[in-house]
Amino acid sequence: MAQKEILEKLNSPQFAVFVVWVPVMAADSYQSAQQAQTLFPDARVQSWWDNRLVLGKSYHKTLALAADCELAWDVYLLYGPSGKRFRYALGSDGKKGWIPPPPDFWMHQLSCMTKERYLDINALRAAIEKTL
Repeated sequence: MAQKEILEKLNSPQFAVFVVWVPVMAADSYQSAQQAQTLFPDARVQSWWDNRLVLGKSYHKTLALAADCELAWDVYLLYGPSGKRFRYALGSDGKKGWIPPPPDFWMHQLSCMTKERYLDINALRAAIEKTL
């Protein structure tokens, strides 16, 4: 869906996509993530494998996810050219770690969250177009 509705319609070379694959479902593995990369043949797409769910857990607080959402996955985060950076700080658990900056816009497909930000591909594409 994202390939046809977003990548093919937005030709800007300034638009970059980072896909982070995480082991959430039973069939999720490094090998399945490698195979899934073929869904995004666009050169602007970079894929990553987060076996330890570090990024998904880090975004839990940044996105203020519901308590029953254990981690951020199946989320679509938009950052404009503002130069936002991760910061290294003390977390609520007393451990230091990288804290992601809040995105300029985001949507999700999480059943544990309200429908307010539920993925609407047209709204996502419009937000991206506004940023470019």
